[in-house]
Amino acid sequence: MDGTNFRGGRSYTRAAGEYVWRPDHGSIVRTGEPAATDGGLTEKLSWNGPDGAPILTEQRIWTWAAVGPSACERLDPFGGGKSAAHGSIAPWLAWSGGFTAGTFDGGTRPSGAATLVFVAAADSTDPWFVRVDGYAGVGQSLAWDAPVIAEPGVPVRRSVTVFIADGILGTEGIETLIKTQGDNS
Repeated sequence: MDGTNFRGGRSYTRAAGEYVWRPDHGSIVRTGEPAATDGGLTEKLSWNGPDGAPILTEQRIWTWAAVGPSACERLDPFGGGKSAAHGSIAPWLAWSGGFTAGTFDGGTRPSGAATLVFVAAADSTDPWFVRVDGYAGVGQSLAWDAPVIAEPGVPVRRSVTVFIADGILGTEGIETLIKTQGDNS
């Protein structure tokens, strides 16, 4: 963003034709304490350049609610897997998998399976970024083939709804979850 690398690691340069190490790493820091609401949380963040100066501010609004249990491992509604999902403009992507028992923050986590369903806003034209090699990652790619320009007073807004469901959901279960629980606005 504006010449600043916020993902860490090397930066791609056209001149070099490859990823190279550059002193262009920025940081994202929370400004103030998060504000809790009933079933939600609001955070304000500052995206700072390598010199620590703010480049932009972000407001994240998190909401959550419990949903009933639902009842194949599929990444997109078309069944194409990672290669078809990466760069697609699908309405949703799902990622299913198993996990083993363990501890987290002093508590016990049982073993089992879960499905994460990422739902794009109804009018979204952003392609999905999907990575499975090295680390698992899913998100919308705002600058897939052209930059997105943010200017003072002209905010860039994006919304992605993420459902976390117990078990491995098939396409029908995912679409039912989206229809019955999703706002998607």
